[in-house]
Amino acid sequence: MTPEEVFVYRKELDLTTFANPNSSSGTAYNYEWQRLHWHWTNWLRQDADICASMLRHIKDQLPLVAGDGPIGLIMAPTRELVQQIHCGIEMFFKVLGLRCVPVYGGSNFAQQISELKKGAEIVVCTQSRMIDMLCTSSGDITNLLRVTYLVIDEADRMVDMGFEPQIRSIIQNTRPDKQTVLLCATLPREVEILARNSLHNPVEIQVGERNVVNKDILQLVEVRPENERFSRLLEILGEWQKKGKILIFVNSQEKCDALLRDLLKHSYHCLSLYGAKNQMDRESTISDLESGVCNVLITTSVAARGLDVNELELVINYDVLN
Repeated sequence: MTPEEVFVYRKELDLTTFANPNSSSGTAYNYEWQRLHWHWTNWLRQDADICASMLRHIKDQLPLVAGDGPIGLIMAPTRELVQQIHCGIEMFFKVLGLRCVPVYGGSNFAQQISELKKGAEIVVCTQSRMIDMLCTSSGDITNLLRVTYLVIDEADRMVDMGFEPQIRSIIQNTRPDKQTVLLCATLPREVEILARNSLHNPVEIQVGERNVVNKDILQLVEVRPENERFSRLLEILGEWQKKGKILIFVNSQEKCDALLRDLLKHSYHCLSLYGAKNQMDRESTISDLESGVCNVLITTSVAARGLDVNELELVINYDVLN
């Protein structure tokens, strides 16, 4: 892209780019960056952009041989997000004969080991399960020696969940000459320190303004006592249920189950999703929501970031957020 085209594209997306004097911000959309710290709002466009850059990078590398680990590594905080990223980018890599393997907890460990042993150019993973894979069988399953393209998705959420030590461990065990892309929706001090420590002369691309709500989202706040919340929720569901999909967030698994029972008693067909559910149930719940079998999902923070839900019309924070 020419500098003029880059300027127009940034203006269309409301992008602001910050770069150190030694960094080249003008080449970012030609996918020539070495280190990126990216605030993004459109998850589908983000996946496509990262996929295009990673494809180009991997095709420029030597082919994998027996015993090699992945060239591209994408980390995400939750199983659901790992599955979504994998499904979203796999179609692009299959066309070029590249293998992409998802690695996350709650699924068949032996099957994931088998897939990794076959060799894969890209691994999409949760950080804890990837560390388990690296430590299994004295490191014979896979390794990070060939990782030259690292993506850390939802970095702020990972840090908030207490996974910063695992992130740093994986970063420290990859090659120092790798390309790194760090993506986050917010920039708390802990994430900024992680970015500065992990990225060399990073280019920062910011979409919109910090701490400003997306202009396409209308937020309403109602302060109600505990004994009035459920009746008000029924009123809202009666008004919105037929318009599209609805997410209801609560603070605990117990509250999730209790609210599910109460809504079912009032003839509202709904589903629940939280971390303690087994993987098969979690996958079935996401599938039913995406296919429209059920339009109401009660969930905890496990579904708070990154999931792409088509026709989502309403998000309700039933409990005060932690």
